[in-house]
Amino acid sequence: MIAGCPFCLAVGCPPATGQRGAVKAARSISPAPGSDETRSGSDRSLRYDPGTMSDELPALGDWHDTRRSLHAWSKVLSAVRGALTEPDPRWWHLSLRVTADGLGTGPLTTPAGELEARLDLRDHRLRLDGGDGTGASLPLPEAPAARRLGGWLLTRLAARGVEIETERAKWDDDGARSYDAAAATRYHRAAHLTARVLSSLRDGLGGERGPVQLWAHHFDISFELFGSRKAEWEGKQQQAQIGFGFFPGDDDAPEAYFYGTPWPFEDRLMETPLPASAAWQKEPWEGARLSYAAAVDGGSDLLSAFFRAVHEAGRTVLD
Repeated sequence: MIAGCPFCLAVGCPPATGQRGAVKAARSISPAPGSDETRSGSDRSLRYDPGTMSDELPALGDWHDTRRSLHAWSKVLSAVRGALTEPDPRWWHLSLRVTADGLGTGPLTTPAGELEARLDLRDHRLRLDGGDGTGASLPLPEAPAARRLGGWLLTRLAARGVEIETERAKWDDDGARSYDAAAATRYHRAAHLTARVLSSLRDGLGGERGPVQLWAHHFDISFELFGSRKAEWEGKQQQAQIGFGFFPGDDDAPEAYFYGTPWPFEDRLMETPLPASAAWQKEPWEGARLSYAAAVDGGSDLLSAFFRAVHEAGRTVLD
């Protein structure tokens, strides 16, 4: 079970499993003249600046194809992070981070020093940046298949002396991808504001909390608050928890929404109040739901009120 994931809690979907891949140190290779490896100013991606974006959620519009592309590409970054990070029992080694300019692995410690891979949704490039200030990039508007994007990233890692083994089947495909830069920018605004709201909520809570992270398996952004209570899930004892997150939609459920998932879920929660436009539900997963469209109209104040209401109601299941 992915902690906090409403889809895992609903149907027991398998997490994006993966063991830490073998990492081999190779000879460091300097950038070739005329290559796309440059001094890239990587500190822009390694620092989260909460003051760079609007407090208004944008309408996402018709972004189905771009969403599918970003989802597929995020699986590549997740696989790379998983291969370069020690396994975590809650699968946090596979999660990504929302950055000031896109989605990224966060800084990774490698035999070649600190590296970070990210989808830059401002300049619309896949970037691999080093802590030494060097970097390489690939334009996203070329709409590469995930296979090409992944192959490019693994090649650039190898050129820096880092060769990894990862399960390409998790992201490998032959299809070209459609990418609309304006749609990607709108999504990033939504993701960035969501991460800010979730970070503010998280920082104000006590107890054990997970990081605000993006899960490549369902492309949702969330964090979890854990309690001391234990309950059984698929034959194993798990910590009680509340997940707070944002799901941008997929092929089966195209409408984006925000969610709160107290677990273990108790029917009495259905009677506790939520802000207007939000509601508790038991199918297809148990928890509270606020449509993205309603949050666009209500702004970040409504979104914050929704998450606070879920916490107020759900904290009773934690201990």
